[in-house]
Amino acid sequence: MDDRQIEQTVRQTLIAIGFDLSKPTEIQADVAFLHRFRKLCEGAGTKAVMVIIGVAVLGIIGGTFAALRNILKL
Repeated sequence: MDDRQIEQTVRQTLIAIGFDLSKPTEIQADVAFLHRFRKLCEGAGTKAVMVIIGVAVLGIIGGTFAALRNILKL
């Protein structure tokens, strides 16, 4: 494949997925938005795991405290 065929293939692919090649700044903005959105989703996943771990730890601590109060009749 020569460079011209590669360029044509890339153009056809971009058009097929909905990019308007006459507006390159819009394409850049769309790609930048997708990048920010992906980073946001990755961060949300990490935060969700931390919340789940925190709830589990607090549940264990609370259960232990309740059991100790019951044993010591406080």
